Amino acid sequence: MPLYLDVHNKIDGLTAEMAASAHKKDLEVQGKYGVNYVRYWYDEGTGKVFCLVHAPARKPRRRCTAKPTGQWPTRSSR
Repeated sequence: MPLYLDVHNKIDGLTAEMAASAHKKDLEVQGKYGVNYVRYWYDEGTGKVFCLVHAPARKPRRRCTAKPTGQWPTRSSR
């Protein structure tokens, strides 16, 4: 399965706790979309969030991220 790196550019007001909560929500619904979140990183200095995820294609992965958190990735690379 392809491996993607999602980048969420600066999200105003985001804290480390909020990033962790958003990642937990992704993990709760990942099976519904056929994706597997491997890890996430939050850079407090830049406000960026990075998510490493196995997914069959971009669309299911984007839906999994957006549904529980309301945040679409700014950029994604494979």
